[in-house]
Amino acid sequence: MGEFEQRLREIYGDSFEEKVQETIAKYEGLLTREVAIKLLAKENGLIKDEPKKISEIKPGAKKIWLRAYVKEVEPTRTFGGKKMRAIVLKDETGEIKLKLWNDQIDMLKKIKIGDLVEVKYAYEKNGLSLSYGGAVSVVEEAKLTPLALIQEGNVSLKEIVESVEGRVQTRKGEFFVFYISDGERKVKCIIVEGIDRGERIRPGEEILIQNARYKSDAVWINSKSRMMIKSRVAKGVVEDMRVEGGKLIVVFKGNGERVLERKEAVEFLGAGGVADDIDLETILNLKKENIIGKEVILP
Repeated sequence: MGEFEQRLREIYGDSFEEKVQETIAKYEGLLTREVAIKLLAKENGLIKDEPKKISEIKPGAKKIWLRAYVKEVEPTRTFGGKKMRAIVLKDETGEIKLKLWNDQIDMLKKIKIGDLVEVKYAYEKNGLSLSYGGAVSVVEEAKLTPLALIQEGNVSLKEIVESVEGRVQTRKGEFFVFYISDGERKVKCIIVEGIDRGERIRPGEEILIQNARYKSDAVWINSKSRMMIKSRVAKGVVEDMRVEGGKLIVVFKGNGERVLERKEAVEFLGAGGVADDIDLETILNLKKENIIGKEVILP
């Protein structure tokens, strides 16, 4: 007598066999006695669902529930008109690839390398794929390394692009070089593989770099590293400010200008609690002297 059967006999008493037969009949006789007992055990809380470990996933398995860390995010590929993007998942027992197709790829927009993710309703066929209604979502976000605390080893960073040097030819080949900054520290970034990715990087952008390596005072970015341009920001020394048409115009020294709506302008000027009937020109006149000549970052 198995453990579940013994526990169920304690719960149902003399009606145990009757319950087993009722369960088998409910599924039109398609269940074995063993499976019926497992279903009853689950109904009674004796079997609790838990995420599988990667090593426990069998070929052809269905309805897979998994929690694992994102080790790698591969580029999008096209097969016969269909788009596919894969991520490599890892836990303490092994690694497995999850393939996402077409609209499913949008699930990766908020997923980063190092995130702990949950995969629901997947099936195994040469790796994992999502069944209808399946999903992958973030359980716990990966920690980013502050530039001030960067140390040699693997890093994930989110900083502002300060400048772009571009393609550089060396004895070891062609690289792409740019610099990131947190406003105080400046660090060199070198793309050594997939250097065409560097062509879309512009100064003032916020960039997310994942699975790179910091060594020799530089961030080294290879084919397994991921780069995402999060947003374009304005950064520079404020040369002048003025109000036009109820909007604030911030002029940067040698770096163009930025137009802010009233709400953004009030926050930028450090007057977030001011009443709506206070003219923006008045607020600017009170705050202007403290901002002109200073370096600022505007998202």
